Amino acid sequence: AFEGSVDTNFIVKCPPGCAASDTDVAVYGGSGGLYSDDSSVCLAAIHSGRLTPAKGGIVNVAIETGRNAYEGSTANGITSQTKDQPTDRSILITPLPTDCPVESLTHTATTSSTTSSFIEVSSGASAGVDPSSSMAAMAGSEDEAGLMSLSAVTKRTLRLINQQCAKFDQHVVQEEANEARQILGECRSVLKRSVSLYRAQEARSEDLYEHVADTIDALTAVSERTGSALATLSAKLQQATDMQKAAHAFKDWRLDYDAISSFGEVFAVTDTDKATHAPSSWSITSTSDKPVGGRDRVIAQTSAIRSFGGLPGQGSLAVLKSHRSYDFRLTVEAYVESGPGTYGIAFRVRDPANMYLLDMTMAKSKRLIKIHDGQPSVIKEIHDGGYLPGTWYTYEITARQGHITVAAGASGSGRLVVVMSAHDSEIASGSVGLFTSGMHHGVFFDKVTVAACPCTKLSKLPPPPKPPKCSLFREDYYGRFELVYHLHEPVDSQDGPSEWRYRDHIHGRTKTLAQLSAVSGKEGIGTHVLLKGHRTCRDGRLSVDLLPECDGDNANANAAVGVVFRHIDNNNFHLAQVSPSALKLRRVTAGQAADVATNPNGGWAAGKWHTLDVTFNGPIVNVRLSRVDEGPSSVCELSVSDPFAHTDGAVGLSSNGCGGVAFDTFKLMPSDLTRDNTAPPPTHNTSTTTATTATSGRSAGHSVCASAVHFRQRQQRCAQLVGPDGGEGSGGQCRSAGTDFCTSCCKYHTALLPSSVGSSCESACRANDDLAAATETALAEYASACATDSALFAHCISKDDSEVDVASCVREACELCCQTSAHHPLAMGEERQWETDTCKQQCNGEGGNTPLLTMMSAVAA
Repeated sequence: AFEGSVDTNFIVKCPPGCAASDTDVAVYGGSGGLYSDDSSVCLAAIHSGRLTPAKGGIVNVAIETGRNAYEGSTANGITSQTKDQPTDRSILITPLPTDCPVESLTHTATTSSTTSSFIEVSSGASAGVDPSSSMAAMAGSEDEAGLMSLSAVTKRTLRLINQQCAKFDQHVVQEEANEARQILGECRSVLKRSVSLYRAQEARSEDLYEHVADTIDALTAVSERTGSALATLSAKLQQATDMQKAAHAFKDWRLDYDAISSFGEVFAVTDTDKATHAPSSWSITSTSDKPVGGRDRVIAQTSAIRSFGGLPGQGSLAVLKSHRSYDFRLTVEAYVESGPGTYGIAFRVRDPANMYLLDMTMAKSKRLIKIHDGQPSVIKEIHDGGYLPGTWYTYEITARQGHITVAAGASGSGRLVVVMSAHDSEIASGSVGLFTSGMHHGVFFDKVTVAACPCTKLSKLPPPPKPPKCSLFREDYYGRFELVYHLHEPVDSQDGPSEWRYRDHIHGRTKTLAQLSAVSGKEGIGTHVLLKGHRTCRDGRLSVDLLPECDGDNANANAAVGVVFRHIDNNNFHLAQVSPSALKLRRVTAGQAADVATNPNGGWAAGKWHTLDVTFNGPIVNVRLSRVDEGPSSVCELSVSDPFAHTDGAVGLSSNGCGGVAFDTFKLMPSDLTRDNTAPPPTHNTSTTTATTATSGRSAGHSVCASAVHFRQRQQRCAQLVGPDGGEGSGGQCRSAGTDFCTSCCKYHTALLPSSVGSSCESACRANDDLAAATETALAEYASACATDSALFAHCISKDDSEVDVASCVREACELCCQTSAHHPLAMGEERQWETDTCKQQCNGEGGNTPLLTMMSAVAA
């Protein structure tokens, strides 16, 4: 069975005789062309009629959504079996795409006898009588002599008639008549022989005619055979020519502005039918007076055309004309000056309804999308921030048959990082293009380059790439539930089956994953869903917000929800569960469930959002539960050492006996945390225990947060960690030197560690709160003194000198005070200069204390 995703395709080569060799495998289904995904691919191909057992061959395998059951049948000498169990996927056997040869065109010369282009007529009985030799025989015969004698007699008779005609002597006439009779008799004799000769020649002529007719028929047959052979050879020549053109059409191409007179000369533009704010505005822009990101000439699309309803692939597409690519390396650079939106790179474009598209959304994500017959499906998506305005980015897409790799990086950095790889062979070739959607302030492209690669044999390609294990994941609730999760129902289930589905607008959350059935299983192990895509973790961190609403009739005594991790199979995994009365860490081994640790002080409150955070690193497992709206005061946790826990396995969500629970903000991340290994490990106890926090070493946050003693240092650390405004999503308010700083700083540095580590960090930081407050108070006092002590400004009032600029004099006196006044002992170097600058701001009236007004009030008094 394949490990690929639904809606992807694979090319499979089956050897000859596989029907005889595949005796240990089975075929399930076949009705409607669909087989279960654990069927033998080659036997399914023979059963469906795509291959013959003797020859084998290459077929395309499309992975489709699974069915609840498969009906068997007998076809083409193969009997498929009936399967009543549902499967996650099914396979469909289809013909191999023919866009580009996957095997080299070969020509085998065969040796044969050389045949003449002419038909030679041989002499003899089989070839008939040679006309020339027959005529020669006739010329030499006595029949020819007889004819010559008849001619002479005739001439003589005429001559005698002419001589005697005038005499009219009857005697002479009679003699002449007798002589004439004699001559005529001789003529009759000659004529009889001539008739015989004619009849003989007529028979011979008929034989010659028939021979010539047979010869013409033979020539006609040979001509027809030759014409058919020429037509076949012409078709093969055309096919070879097309294949050669196809191979060479995948030639290199580079964007050359000097060779292009207009954008439309090279690119064909399509605004998709579900796009709004059309039309688009593509052009080759020369901006020497105002370069775009430092470049004079670029491709620009300045219209705000965008997708209606956020549909993928909807916007404006510019496709390179008269070019097709099969295996290639495509490089494009892109730049956005400001504003949000999505831009992308299209490849293997047949038309706007059939292509692959890599799109990037500002501050969000990158997606690899396949659009087939107008229907988009997301093959791969990463939430890496997409792109940021004001930076040129370089994207490199490499396609080798069904293998697609995407690398990206800042232009000019000299380093591109592979950000995603995928496998799909449904669309084998096509052109390349540029895409935009919702770019309100325009997007610019440059250095478009296509490097052709030769067609590669199947046997030379590596196996399809698999995603990295324990890869970063964040649920975005897009698409179909079954494409993201494997569903597992409990053993000996009651009140089932489960009802997992995406639900919108649950208790203030826009999108959630909900389980609506009160299904429960043996030993409190209920239904669970596991992430697909080879996401298996040995060490990592799971975090999810959960909202249990089950009580009364839609809950049972063992109601609990939570997360599953290190799932090897349904008989071996770990489970962090929350019930109304406790927080538990459980382990299932060989199908038997056991409680590893229990905190009876923790439990859920129905109708409230909770955050469940599980970190597992080696034998150490930390579980933390808190209520979203109550903060740290609601935290309860477990921290245990489980020597049997350090295994690799899948991760997911779980629900048992709770007819109504919603999950949100489900995240998985690999663990690269450092821990203080000098701390003694907690004691492991396989029985149910009340667990206490055992991981209490110092973290990097201790030194960062506790070393900030001067309140100016604390303000600087705040700006670095959570921004100058101290956004709530970054860890709370962080604008003063009070306890808010320690909370924000330690929360930032210990977010992935047990709460005990964060508490230890806060304790070390708060030990310096009084000193930090003293530095703030000292600065306020001496700055206020310099700005409000009227004695410092007395010399600025002189009755004898009306030319004195009073305002300037007061300001200079105040600034001199700031430079010479004593600073707090903790103010060193940068902090001392900052205190002086802050004091001078008071001298200029910033902060509400205006020395000039203070002095004028004193003089008036």
